[in-house]
Amino acid sequence: MGDRQSSESSVLSTESLSTLASVCTGEQDALPSPSTTAAPPLDRPTFLDAPAPACPVCDHSATRRIHFPEYPEPFAHCPSWPAHEKFYCHACVFLWSDRFHGASLADIGREYVKCNTDAQRRPNERMRASPRLLDHLLAWTDGRRFLEYGVGYNTPYIDEVRELGLDLWGCDVSEAVPYSSHVLKLPSAMTKLQKSPFDGVFSQDVVEHFGAPIEDHVRLRSLLRPGGMILSSTPVLERVWNGRSPIRRHIWLWTPWHTAVYSTQSMAIIARRAGLEFVATVPLPTDTQWGFVLRRPDASAGGFNLAREGSPSTLRLRYVLRQYIAQRNWPGAGASTPTSTDPTPPLSVNQSASSPVSDKSSFESAART
Repeated sequence: MGDRQSSESSVLSTESLSTLASVCTGEQDALPSPSTTAAPPLDRPTFLDAPAPACPVCDHSATRRIHFPEYPEPFAHCPSWPAHEKFYCHACVFLWSDRFHGASLADIGREYVKCNTDAQRRPNERMRASPRLLDHLLAWTDGRRFLEYGVGYNTPYIDEVRELGLDLWGCDVSEAVPYSSHVLKLPSAMTKLQKSPFDGVFSQDVVEHFGAPIEDHVRLRSLLRPGGMILSSTPVLERVWNGRSPIRRHIWLWTPWHTAVYSTQSMAIIARRAGLEFVATVPLPTDTQWGFVLRRPDASAGGFNLAREGSPSTLRLRYVLRQYIAQRNWPGAGASTPTSTDPTPPLSVNQSASSPVSDKSSFESAART
């Protein structure tokens, strides 16, 4: 009960965090939900009477087994998804499957190549979401060393952002990723990454593929310095399904590769059991539109506030990063037309998108010095 109350109080409203869902050009991404795609009728997923395993998050035994039928061509050029089963825990609101249970990182890397189509392997507009997530971590941590966990095929921007003055790294497990001196393959590079902990670790469409959520978040914790932060863009279960009504046609729930779909409540429990602090559920400018913020505890650092924008030197660096985001010709997006000044001044998370920006001049002043 304590986990549920604390997690519910950490859900931040869309209005109060509208700045977190704004693109750096001053407009919000209009990324359509996969559930809105027109398609022929499908058989509905159904609850089964067969026994289900205990929840791997809260250990609750009263869980349900769900049968997901075959999903033909979920999107263009994608093979049909086979029929499979998932499990649901109503106690902590967690949906999972055992597809990757007990699998090593190397095994998952080999397996996951099978579900990536050629279209997914090409650089696309999703690439520009990564530096936006990085911008949030810059403001929250005042750090300079960051890691994109599960960078996938989005490798070109790593070296580009490093030239801006950030110690940015990427890592992945897939056999198909083009690795380099700053994009490392797991699990062989894990020890190297752990030796120099990061100020922040961020991911896009990664943690829903975890086979052992608590253990995998312990691994993420090992990559952070005390006070370091995790920002994970991932489907948030209560935003997609209420756990009671029939499961609608939504690829985030249906895909067999999504082995862990978290709610605010279940992620708060995972964070506690992994030695992390649950900070908030936040809207994000990504395809999943929401995600979670976690923090490695640091008794010497005191409290934490998502409204922080960074020191003057961090503001200058964020200005440079935002200019890079606005000016780069991102695949599938066309060239942006940046303004002569900062595309989007930083807003407090307590402001709405329509609120007046009181700190625009101070941000631009810091950026020019």
